[in-house]
Amino acid sequence: GFAISLASGVSALSQVGIPIYGVRACARDRDSRERLSGTAAELFALSIMSAATAYLLYLAAIALVPRLGSDRGLHIMAAALIMLEAIGMEWLYKGLEEYAWITRRSLICRGAVAVLMLLFVRSEGDGLLYAGLLVLAPGLSDIWNLARAGHYVDRVHFKKLRVLRHIRPALTFFAMDCATAVYTNLDTAMLGFMGSDLDAGYYHTASRVKAVLAGIVTSLGAVLLPRASWYAGNGRIREFKGLISRALVWVLVFSVPTAVAF
Repeated sequence: GFAISLASGVSALSQVGIPIYGVRACARDRDSRERLSGTAAELFALSIMSAATAYLLYLAAIALVPRLGSDRGLHIMAAALIMLEAIGMEWLYKGLEEYAWITRRSLICRGAVAVLMLLFVRSEGDGLLYAGLLVLAPGLSDIWNLARAGHYVDRVHFKKLRVLRHIRPALTFFAMDCATAVYTNLDTAMLGFMGSDLDAGYYHTASRVKAVLAGIVTSLGAVLLPRASWYAGNGRIREFKGLISRALVWVLVFSVPTAVAF
């Protein structure tokens, strides 16, 4: 839990707001394959450069920080999440509202990994194997996303890329990502530094239940982001406001009872 949370937090921060900004940008350009291809290629390049920098710094931290060095193999394995997240291009599929594909892909990849866990994780000594499977679950989805991206976008020559135009708007969302990473990933990581592995393990297990419930509540907002962005980008403000109003009602309908029950 400590290793995965720390790597996930670094991964979230290394994406400099692209997971959310990319959804909006792809939704805006989805009516033109040429513009969409350019935007996707530029965001992909920015994502790779940012993640590679974070990955190298994270490996340096593993080598230099004693707390991380005590479980070096575990943390190096978890660090793969940083680069896998960068190549996954999840923002492209969300921007195009390909939620049926996202659901099928996730069920297949996570279902396969769940079967592997039941077959091979048998005792406390299988911790490293378990960690590898936790990395494999999202990793398979990310690799599959990259392999399938050609259905929606074309290759763009690097000379035509204008990566810098995305940095400023992406950083706007990066500020929100920083705040989100603190309470979704860095809590377990902080506890791992301040306490023991046992403390982090108990806390991480309990927080996973909260994460599942919160994911159900927040999924509505994530699904509506591309459609809301498309309405706003095309000047259809009445439909935009109507969508936001209905979404707020449904979020409250689900979130308040869930919070009380939990």
